[in-house]
Amino acid sequence: MSNKVLQTEENAFDEVIAIIDNARENAFRAVNRELINMYWKIGEYVSRRVAEGGWGKSIIKVFSELIQKRYTGIKGFSVSNIWRMKQFYETYYENEKLATLLRELTWSHNLLIMPCKTEEERWAYTLHQKGRDGGRVRIKPKPVTRFDCRIQTTSTGQENTGKQTTRIGGTRRKR
Repeated sequence: MSNKVLQTEENAFDEVIAIIDNARENAFRAVNRELINMYWKIGEYVSRRVAEGGWGKSIIKVFSELIQKRYTGIKGFSVSNIWRMKQFYETYYENEKLATLLRELTWSHNLLIMPCKTEEERWAYTLHQKGRDGGRVRIKPKPVTRFDCRIQTTSTGQENTGKQTTRIGGTRRKR
């Protein structure tokens, strides 16, 4: 076959490639959504048990070990991550709209947003990223111990180069 014919055939498959890419992206989002929902429910459960006075550090440690023993090789259920699930639930349970939007983020991105001091900061950071990526939420924090996102906005919320700045920041541990 000539190169010209081969190139034409490859171009004919572009639509199929786009279908595959779209399906893969949708599958990723569905899995991520379920993972975040699971973390939310576990956080709610742990929060309730701690509030009732029955759970503390030692019980969370036993809980973590039990999960890891039962589901050999499972990741994401360390003692510290279970406490983060509780924090995740407690941070957002009173704000249904923000909680729903944040379920579009990966767990790592949620961990970066949780330290924001106000809901306004969380909204601004999340919506800014959602708007910049064609409706998909993507956050790419700087690989440092402190992240700082400055979003230039007008009073209508449109990006510009004006002086009004919303500073969004928090701390995270180095990995």
